[in-house]
Amino acid sequence: MKRVLLHLFVLTYGSLIFAEVNLVLRASHKKSPRLEEMHKTKRKNPLTLNKSKAF
Repeated sequence: MKRVLLHLFVLTYGSLIFAEVNLVLRASHKKSPRLEEMHKTKRKNPLTLNKSKAF
């Protein structure tokens, strides 16, 4: 009986941690200024645009 309870506890706790990490990663991905700057420079830079069209 103890093993079953422990297993359930680990499963629920693990899934909660996973969900929390997922949320944090999503939030940091959306709101990080460095990524936004990279996207802006990629759009402005003609060299990267030409490379992406070539491939």
